[in-house]
Amino acid sequence: MEKLIWGILWCGGELMWGIRLIKIFLVLALLGCWMPVRVEAAEPKGVVDGISNGVISGWAYDPDETAKSINVHFYVENENGGKTLMGGKATDVLRNDVNTIFSISGNHGFGYGLAEEYLTGYRKFFVYGIDSAGGVNPQISGSPKDGFNVGGGADYEIVVLPDTQMYTYYDKWVDRLKSQIDWIINNKDKEKIKMVIQVGDLTNMSEDREWLIIQEQMMRLERAGIPWLVAYGNHDTDETNRRFTERLTTKYNKYFPLSRYTSKGYFYDEYEEGKSDNVALKMDIGDKSWVFVSLEHTPRDGVLAWARKIMDDNPESVGVVIVHSYLVYTNEWSGEKSSSGDANSGRDIWDELVYPSKNIRMVLSGHDNTNIGGWGTYGRRVDKNSGGLEVYQMMGNYQGNKDTYLALNGGDGYLRRISVFENKKKIGVATYSPYLNKYFVNDGNQFRFTNVDLEGKSIEVSPVATATPSMAKVAGDATGDGKVELDDFVIWRSEYLGNVTTKKADFNGDGKVELDDFVVWRGRYI
Repeated sequence: MEKLIWGILWCGGELMWGIRLIKIFLVLALLGCWMPVRVEAAEPKGVVDGISNGVISGWAYDPDETAKSINVHFYVENENGGKTLMGGKATDVLRNDVNTIFSISGNHGFGYGLAEEYLTGYRKFFVYGIDSAGGVNPQISGSPKDGFNVGGGADYEIVVLPDTQMYTYYDKWVDRLKSQIDWIINNKDKEKIKMVIQVGDLTNMSEDREWLIIQEQMMRLERAGIPWLVAYGNHDTDETNRRFTERLTTKYNKYFPLSRYTSKGYFYDEYEEGKSDNVALKMDIGDKSWVFVSLEHTPRDGVLAWARKIMDDNPESVGVVIVHSYLVYTNEWSGEKSSSGDANSGRDIWDELVYPSKNIRMVLSGHDNTNIGGWGTYGRRVDKNSGGLEVYQMMGNYQGNKDTYLALNGGDGYLRRISVFENKKKIGVATYSPYLNKYFVNDGNQFRFTNVDLEGKSIEVSPVATATPSMAKVAGDATGDGKVELDDFVIWRSEYLGNVTTKKADFNGDGKVELDDFVVWRGRYI
């Protein structure tokens, strides 16, 4: 139903100016001579903040009745690709932040608890704001929202531990690392965890005390019967004054000797005899054979040739490459070549190894700690290899940099859960902190790959967007200072409310400043 406002319309006679006009209006008012003029109702507005511990949370309000709560309806994607109504809920939670931003009052927050049947497996949820006057009921910003197997449901999982250097270097943060290992061990059966990967920078200064800490934690996985594989990073070399430029890995090999791998039935090969710098493992996971290859930091030409031969010799296997430096936060391949002698950057690794190998399907890396606003550094991209198959490339590092690591507590225990749904041809990726018991909910840390065919058939998929927003070099940064701060929110609010005509806060590059841009800012700021 359209909303009504009352406008004054003259009911007959000649219109007079000045005093006479005023008198006529007064008479008309007394006689009740009014006619309704119809105006379009404004649609409800809102944002889905995320899904955590089985609850979809966010806020919504009706601009036409800002002090009143409205209803919100929740749908889930069904097997046919349609939507099934799960239920509805009124906005009954006070959200002072929303009220302050939009200068309104009342309760506009919601928290909808998912039924047990929706807590397992991959799900996509849709959230609609219900117009209080019966008008249009739009999806609110942030909908649809992906939900992952919080309570299990994947065929199996691979867990990735990002750079652990701050946990091993600072005693006050070692509990974050221990909580990660505790969670993996306690959930290995429930979540079907088949492999644990660490992507380098196990230590910060390559001191013996650091190595003892990370060694013990990885040995806990071994004692629990969980396969693992690590790569060494630039902080794991032995250099002091010549730090990071040579390939001195004496301590790495002391605490993670090749014998840790050769004693296992799934050991496949090493590049240099007696050294664990470059190692390959082969094992069956689910219905597939998998080959995992761990590469040295900025690997040499010979290492890439060795890894390529392994992939060529195992065409039936799903290939995974683990290397410290590969992607950067802009989703581009790294150009870094920080080691001496012949060294290859992330771009080189793609050109010389990943692209030519027809069965490499995944590349996992860390290292980049640009940390432009928000929490941690992350990136991803999808490209087809020479066999026409999609390669899922992911980078995550949550420690922060020299300016932010203290505020980020060295990473607060965030790890990556890569959940493989073979039958559904999906891979779900979630970023979770066992220490905080919290998921990192934004598009950069909770996402999925669809139409994933690990059998080797090429299926067309839409690549993950890799371009940075056109209106802001860093998503969420309206001031252009390389940081995502409250100043950027102030600019967004002014532009969104129409107080200024600039578009500095167009973070998604669609030419408009909308609530979707607020979602981008909030995801980077929190």
